[in-house]
Amino acid sequence: MNNNIVALRSFCLVFTFSLSIMNAQLSTNRDTLITSPDTTTVDSLRQDYQSGLLTVDQYYLYLTFSIFAPDSLPTRYQTSLLPREATPVIREVKRIFPRLNPDTQARIRPWIKPLPPKPIKERPK
Repeated sequence: MNNNIVALRSFCLVFTFSLSIMNAQLSTNRDTLITSPDTTTVDSLRQDYQSGLLTVDQYYLYLTFSIFAPDSLPTRYQTSLLPREATPVIREVKRIFPRLNPDTQARIRPWIKPLPPKPIKERPK
């Protein structure tokens, strides 16, 4: 019985030490963004887009991924979304869709359908 307790304690110490090392490695990884609990994925993407770290195509591709394929995002953007954040993002991506690079459009198309073109109003005769 005592051997089992000693073995369990040793395992717990090794496991805790391993977690500490992994945590230290993650915090020094330059691709990992240390964000405050209030920063969402969309906030981080907007900040990086506005500061020029992301191109237009990267920004909208990552916005789409943030909703439909969060595991496809770079690690630094894998944080969280607010409960009602998806609908405005989808609308934003739909509006810009025709102006995106065709490659980006192809990657987004499985999730986002572009808005139809606005009808041309006929002038009364």
